[in-house]
Amino acid sequence: MSILLLSFFLFASHEGVFNLKKIPLLGDTVEDVVFSLSLLRPDTCVYEIFFGDGERFHTSFLSTEYEVSHKFSLPGKYWVKLFAHSKKGFSYPPESILIEIRDNLFSRSIPLPSATISSPACDLKGNNFYLGLEDNALLSFRSDGTLRFSFQTKNSVYATPSVFGDRVFFGSLDSNLYCLDTSGNLLWSYKVSGEIYQAIATNGSFLVAVSDDGHIFCFSLSGKLLWEKRIGPEPSPPTIDEKGNIFLTADGVYGFSPKGKLLFFFQTSEKSLFTTGCVLSSDGSILTGNEDGYLYCLNKNGELLWKAPTPEEDPIRCEGIFYLDTFLFGCDDGTLYKKGRYGGLVPFWTTDGEIISSPVVSEDGFFFFFSDDGYLYCVRQDGQFVFKKEIAYSEKGFYITPSLLLTPDGILVATSWDEMVYLFDTKSLSVYCCPPSVDRGPASHGKRIWHTYRGNSCRTGCLYPLSVIR
Repeated sequence: MSILLLSFFLFASHEGVFNLKKIPLLGDTVEDVVFSLSLLRPDTCVYEIFFGDGERFHTSFLSTEYEVSHKFSLPGKYWVKLFAHSKKGFSYPPESILIEIRDNLFSRSIPLPSATISSPACDLKGNNFYLGLEDNALLSFRSDGTLRFSFQTKNSVYATPSVFGDRVFFGSLDSNLYCLDTSGNLLWSYKVSGEIYQAIATNGSFLVAVSDDGHIFCFSLSGKLLWEKRIGPEPSPPTIDEKGNIFLTADGVYGFSPKGKLLFFFQTSEKSLFTTGCVLSSDGSILTGNEDGYLYCLNKNGELLWKAPTPEEDPIRCEGIFYLDTFLFGCDDGTLYKKGRYGGLVPFWTTDGEIISSPVVSEDGFFFFFSDDGYLYCVRQDGQFVFKKEIAYSEKGFYITPSLLLTPDGILVATSWDEMVYLFDTKSLSVYCCPPSVDRGPASHGKRIWHTYRGNSCRTGCLYPLSVIR
C-alpha cells in the first residue's frame, strides 16, 4: 500500500511540468514553427518532441530552455507530444497540445511603392485605412487591401494620420499640415516652421500638431491657427483629455489648456528625455516612458504619483495601452511589461529585439505587437502564446516600427520597412479564446480605454466613448 501511495505521489507531483504556454497554438506552411521546450521546475533533461506529422526531434541533456524549429508541409491540426527524461533517472509524464497549421497566416500581402514608417489609421466604420509613405504620399486602402487613392505631398509622410468623421489630418516632412476628405480631396493645408513627424490629435472641436523644431500648434477644424507655443525639440504626439486639456512630452511633460495656457511642466531631477506620448487612464492620470528606464505616472496637475523602473533601466520608447486596469508597454530590453493598479512591473512576454511600437489588444483579449527581431507576435491575455510571424524579410531595421492597426471589423493591418502591408483576420482566432472562467477583457466591461496606439483605431489621441469613435 505504501509503495502504491509513493508511486502515485511521484506521478502527481510531476504532472503538468511543461510550460505549455510557450508552445504556439497556430502556425503556417510558409515558415518554420518555433517550439520552446522548458519545464516549470529546474531539472536537467533530454527532451523529445513528436510533431504529429510523423517527424520527431530529441535533444541531449539540457538544463535550460531549448527552441526547436519545424516546418509543416501541409495545413491541418496536429497533436504535438512532449517528453522529458530527467538525468536523475525518471521520465516526466508526457503532455500534448493541439496546434493548427494554415497555408498562410496573412490573408493578404500588399506591395507598396516605397517604405512606410507611418502607423495606419482607419475611419470610423473601419472600411478604409490610411498610411503615409517615405515616397511623398498618403495612401488609402479598403479593408480588403485594394487601393482607394494616393495623395502626393512634397516630402515624406512619416506621421501617422488621424481620422475624425469624414476628415483625414496628417503632417509631412514638407512642413505642411494637410486636411483631406476621406475620398482623398485636399480641403486645406497649413505650412508650419518645422518638419512634422508626429500624429495630429483632435477632439472634434480643434486639432493639435507639433513640429520637430519644438513648436505646438492649435488649429480649428477649418485650418485657422488658434495659437502656437514653443516647447522642447522632437516632441511626442499630443494627447487631449475629455476637458480639452493637452498633454505631450519632450524635455519634460507639458500640460496646456485648450486656449494654450501652460498648466504644468514636469521634469525629472536629471532632466532626462521623455520618449513616448502621454497615455490617459480612466481616472485622469497620465502615463509616459522615459529614456532613464522608468515609467512615470502623473496626476492631471502634473504632480508625480509614482514611477516604476524596468529591471535594467532600459529606455522605454513604446507608447503603452490599457487592458482593463492593467497598463502594458514595450521596452528596449525586448520585453512587454504589464503594470497593475498596485505593485511593480511584471514581464508579460519577452522577444529577441527591442519593442518600440505600441501593442494592440482585441476585444477577445489577444495582444498583437511587433519586435525589432522582425516578428509579429500574438499572445493571449492569460499569457498563452498563439503565434509569431516573420515580416520584413529583406530589412530588419525596425528602429521606428509602425504600430499595428486593428480595425473595428477585426482586420489586423501590419506595415513595415520592407514596402509591404500585411492583413490578418483576427476573427479566425475565436476558437483560441480563453475559457469562460477567464475574464475575456475589455469587451465584457462594455468599453475599452486606450487599447491601441493613439487611443483608438482612428488615431485621434483623445479619449472618447465608444458611441463616438472606435
